Amino acid sequence: MLRVSERLWLASIGKEHCDALWHAIDASRESLRPWLPWVDATREQGDCEVFVTAAMAERRLGTARHFALLEDDELIGVVGFNRIVERHRWASLGYWLRSDRQGGGRMSQSVATLVEWGFDELELHRLEIRCAEGNSRSRAIPERLGFRQEGVLRECEWVGGRALSHVVYSRLAGDPAPG
Repeated sequence: MLRVSERLWLASIGKEHCDALWHAIDASRESLRPWLPWVDATREQGDCEVFVTAAMAERRLGTARHFALLEDDELIGVVGFNRIVERHRWASLGYWLRSDRQGGGRMSQSVATLVEWGFDELELHRLEIRCAEGNSRSRAIPERLGFRQEGVLRECEWVGGRALSHVVYSRLAGDPAPG
């Protein structure tokens, strides 16, 4: 487990998180649906079990690392490296948070912890975050954490019957830390 703060921890996602994961997604459908393509496909707890099984396999292969974000032992979101390309020392980072826990800096702190861990422990050189162009809350995180905006992938993802463009942010291991 990675400690984020006194109350926040990142735990490698596992079978023990399936039930809480399902409840977090189901409780936050309306806020997640406009931005994440998998929300409507997650219709029952079994869908979460499929995700967790795949995440555990990806962890064993070294191609991804997904973490349950826990606050006082309650799952409130997921953050992780959705794709790791070890050969190029590169990873793509993604995150989401329960709608009733948004605000207060929880996700910014969690992403900052994961960024540091990725550079220090995984020896990654480049981290990338892609956010839907209209998702200002999600975009604020890489901007706050010293990521550079590299450009926009125009209408690159289909979500909820509409095409979304993604803003691409990156941070290199040698970039100065924010602040």
